[in-house]
Amino acid sequence: MQYTFRLLTKDDIPLIENLAKSVNLDEKVNYKCDFIGAFNGDSRLLGIAGVNLTKHYPQFEHIIVSKNKQKTRLGVLLMKKIEEYIKLKKYTMYVSYILDTRKYMQNYAVKWGMFPYNYKPEGKWYSKRIGD
Repeated sequence: MQYTFRLLTKDDIPLIENLAKSVNLDEKVNYKCDFIGAFNGDSRLLGIAGVNLTKHYPQFEHIIVSKNKQKTRLGVLLMKKIEEYIKLKKYTMYVSYILDTRKYMQNYAVKWGMFPYNYKPEGKWYSKRIGD
């Protein structure tokens, strides 16, 4: 399937909320993030990746993929797009905090090339250097 990707705007918040609701997201969406959205040929939002650029280092906070696109390449494509966006903003690394209750996400982070660098009782901080 061909996807189109674009930076989302405040006008797209209802689309983000609908996507989060459709997958029963168990956390609040941080709207301080910049979001890259993936669409099919029409205006249907299939997934998002979000990074918060208001921190010292960019903080990757969200990846949400519609139920019918989970376990497909879409998550990987969104990660590539968000890394391209972070590079475009002139950053060379980013971080992410992942709760221990989401071990599968911690495993994905390591497979994606992120390294744990700090531990808290509830989770771990990961970082990744990207193209200098």
